[in-house]
Amino acid sequence: MEHLTPISINSVIKLHYA
Repeated sequence: MEHLTPISINSVIKLHYA
């Protein structure tokens, strides 16, 4: 991935702040 998309960022946030 060359850049993070809002969806990918959202997934990461959910994983870290589950």
